[in-house]
Amino acid sequence: MGSVRMPKGKRMACALCFDFDALSLWLGLFRFTTANPLSRGEFGATVAIPRILDILDRHRVRATFFVPGHTAQVFPDAVRAIFDRGHEIAAHSMYHAPYEVGLAMSGKDPATPAEQRGYLEQQIAALEKVTRERPVGFRSPIGDWVGDHIPQFLIDLGFTYDSSLQGHDFVPYRLRLGDSYQTEEPFAVRFGKESKLLEIPLHWDTNDFAQFEFLGYYLNSENPWFSPSPFGTPSQVFENFTGSFNYCHENVYGGVWNTILHPQCCGRDMKAAWLDKLIGYVTEHDDVWFTTMREVTAAYDDNLVDARPAVLATAG
Repeated sequence: MGSVRMPKGKRMACALCFDFDALSLWLGLFRFTTANPLSRGEFGATVAIPRILDILDRHRVRATFFVPGHTAQVFPDAVRAIFDRGHEIAAHSMYHAPYEVGLAMSGKDPATPAEQRGYLEQQIAALEKVTRERPVGFRSPIGDWVGDHIPQFLIDLGFTYDSSLQGHDFVPYRLRLGDSYQTEEPFAVRFGKESKLLEIPLHWDTNDFAQFEFLGYYLNSENPWFSPSPFGTPSQVFENFTGSFNYCHENVYGGVWNTILHPQCCGRDMKAAWLDKLIGYVTEHDDVWFTTMREVTAAYDDNLVDARPAVLATAG
């Protein structure tokens, strides 16, 4: 495993990430087509994005926005505004649907390998049409996939990083291809070989939607992806996010702390104030490199085993 080469004076990286799902979250994932959830998705594009961009400007922080192709098609002006304000646009599926990455879903069979590649090509085209820049990063619509088709297609299509898995909490690593797992006893495992695709891991501790949002009203027991999330108070969720950040800052030199923020969640009411406070807390640390996932990937060095300066490596 290599390491991310830190700029001088920096001990870790912070790459704030927003999943700009808009309507695709409700149409593609939850399969909700009534007025209320769709209005929540629209709010994310028309109200939350301008608020969030202003917050990021105020703190002078650039972020990475994972954007489904559908969002780019329906709200091109919002996506263009993000890009024009200096933030990275990365891919996040075409319709935010699990079947796109080979997962089962009620009423829809998993996409074939050829269809999976087709969805990736569609989202690349949709994002490139708006930004005139080809995305190099990907985040699965549900943080998962089946088999090696998706990572291999990402490599074939020129992606340099993924941020969907949890093989580490803060340290990027080269994603393996060719793993196999026996599905019955003795559950034999065979590990494959590292690919050139960099995995920048995520974890649910820094997912605002899972901690803040209410879904119980839209109960759909036939949808296996439905989950009625509990309400978390801003102080509770702030403690979760900052606790994760603090652990990385104190214990993982060269680590990358990133988030799974959703504009339609963190851009609403008191949660926008929560986001402002969270970013303010993180930016108080002068030894943190605030950057994008694209730049983290460019700074990754396979031959850099320990990113710490020699004095820290000796003392540590």
